[in-house]
Formats: sequence, structure tokens, C-alpha cells
Amino acid sequence: MNYDNISADNHIDSRWLPKNLWQERVASRFKEAAPKVVETDKGSFWSWEGKTRGEAADGSSNAKLIKQFFPTVEVPAGSLPPSDPKLALKHLDLSRTWAGVYYADTRKWGVADDALRREIYRVYNDFVTELNANDPDRLCYLPNMPTFAPEICEPELRRLIDKGAKAVEFGCYDVAKPIYDKAWDPLFGLAAEAGIPLCCHVGDGA
Repeated sequence: MNYDNISADNHIDSRWLPKNLWQERVASRFKEAAPKVVETDKGSFWSWEGKTRGEAADGSSNAKLIKQFFPTVEVPAGSLPPSDPKLALKHLDLSRTWAGVYYADTRKWGVADDALRREIYRVYNDFVTELNANDPDRLCYLPNMPTFAPEICEPELRRLIDKGAKAVEFGCYDVAKPIYDKAWDPLFGLAAEAGIPLCCHVGDGA
């Protein structure tokens, strides 16, 4: 096959994440408050810190969401296409696209407990680096920099580089300080040294 494209703006939105992602990976003290999928009379939804949040496809809402988001593509029942590397690669092939860069919406989640928020980022970042390992030349799921806490961004980037990350997302929606503040110098310095692009998803909130 001849590939004509690289897609710079694919999405792995939270509705397509596995329901046990955080429950199986967070430290035990966070488990009760950590994200989980709950069933309601309106379908399956994410919940954390005791509040029901957005829709979740890993549950009773799967068929509805697949029909809504993949109306013209054959998708196996019960699947979570953006979180399934084999399906992601199949869908890239359909459009003659060699590689995809995947952004998440977890960076927009409102989490009251700062320690839990950091744990949510850690788990998500580990998960997407595992997805990338399925085909590092074609899949670029972006780990999220915890830009609400500049002091942990450089150590987190170093940890992700050790795991094979080629690029990360620098979420501009929740930066704790302006991007010209010296608090970012350690992160920017490491990214420059390691040749790691810091990707930003532009939107109204930015």
C-alpha cells in the first residue's frame, strides 16, 4: 500500500478508555475515588470522586457510541477502537494514513484531589506508552504533561523518555503559570536536549 498522509490530530477520548484502567493501576489508597465505569438508566458513564461524568463505551453504551462515532466502518461489538492498536492501525490504513498522533481529553478532567489528579495522569501516561509499543513507527499516543504542577513535569518527562516516549502533550488549558515563566525551564530544557516535541492541542479554551 502507498501511504499518502500523516494524521496530526487523532483522538483517544475518555469514552473509549477501558473501564478498569485506573481501578487496576492506581495505588490502593486512591481506588475508591479513582475513575471507574458505573451503569445508570441512561447507559454507562465514567465516575470519580463520587460524581458521574462523561459517557463510557466500555459498558452498556458501547453499541450506541460505536454507531454514533463509527457509522460507516465495521467495528466489532464491544470494542474500544481508539484504544485498540490493531483497530487503530486498520483505520489508518483505510485512509492511506501512515501514522497518527493521538490526543486525549483526560487533561480536561476536573479532579479536586491534587494527589489523585497526579495519579490519574501517571496511569494514563503508562497506558498510552504501552499502546505506542505495538507499532512505534505508526502510533503516537501522547502522554499528558501534568502542567497544573510544573515542578513534576520534568521528572515525568524523564520517566516517559525512559519508557520510549517520542512526544508528549503540553496541555495549555490548565498551565499553572504562563509558558514564559522560568518554572518551565527544566521541562523545556529536557525536551530540547532529548529532541522530544511538546504538542499543544489548540481550542477555544486556549
